[in-house]
Amino acid sequence: MLPIKAVDLCRDRSSMSNQQPGTFSVVYSKAMETFFVVCQHRSFTKAAAVLGLSQSAVSQNIQALEDMLGFNLFVRSMRPVGLTPEALALKAQLERHAAEISDTLLRARQDNSLKPAIRAAVVESLSPNIAPALVQSLAARSTHISILTGTSDVIVAELLQQDVDLVISSNPYHEIDGLNRYFLFEEPHVLVLPLEMAVQRQRWTWEELQYCGRPVVRYSAQSSSGKTIEALFQRVGLNLPLKFEVDTSRVLFSLVASGLGWAVTTPLCLLQCADMLPRLAILPAPAPLQSREIYVLTRKGESDALARLVLNICAQQLRDTVVTELLAITPWAKGHLRVSEKAV
Repeated sequence: MLPIKAVDLCRDRSSMSNQQPGTFSVVYSKAMETFFVVCQHRSFTKAAAVLGLSQSAVSQNIQALEDMLGFNLFVRSMRPVGLTPEALALKAQLERHAAEISDTLLRARQDNSLKPAIRAAVVESLSPNIAPALVQSLAARSTHISILTGTSDVIVAELLQQDVDLVISSNPYHEIDGLNRYFLFEEPHVLVLPLEMAVQRQRWTWEELQYCGRPVVRYSAQSSSGKTIEALFQRVGLNLPLKFEVDTSRVLFSLVASGLGWAVTTPLCLLQCADMLPRLAILPAPAPLQSREIYVLTRKGESDALARLVLNICAQQLRDTVVTELLAITPWAKGHLRVSEKAV
């Protein structure tokens, strides 16, 4: 069990001031920050990359913290690295403490009319449809707003490196510990064909696509969309040769429109390139149907109030405007476009 003294390290600031001087410095030390990052990634190597340290420096920080506390924090023989019961208790207590501090700072800013800066990042396929409404709604609540865009893997890396405070991602990253996840939106995958292919038939099976004489145009294997669609191909037993691989929807659609191949995408990606739609045939993807989910992500214990606010703003924009535009492109998807019911 975690010693009572170690658990009490994470109580409010007034109780800390009555303890020995070393207690406060332990909780707010570089070693404790290292502990959190290793907990998130369950890897000393990944933690080193996030913190900009060498792996040996991470190991030394953890060893120093363990020596200071008097118990082991990690089971190093496991892959990924395991947390001891003491580490799990300490991590949970520190997360609660971080949430209390975040709430205290938010109340202090509100009481003193201090408006925080807001740093967010949005997955590329959603940003043109969400960013204007997001900025307009948040403008009166902040002194500065930064909205970045990128693929999910890039913007989540920025979240973990504390370059942004919140991201809207097409991947929930369940494998990463230390994140809060708020479901926002679900949309089905759809088929995008050259116009001349759609003349042949309005419904395609995966087997027919495999032997249609044209290659599939893939999203980059490093992107969240690329990984999700590749998993779908494997699930339905497709063995498709790698011929074309791109990193943006605009390039993907331009190749399809030129007759070079076919692709799988989502309605939001199509809406992002609405000017190209007359040159494309958009059809339901063959069964089994697979969807893409979009989440609001924050670091655990931080920015929870902001996450709920952003979730509500985005959900309202989706209901009021975006879903209608998506149905105009993919009318058959009506029963498969789902907005978070928790956002009110």
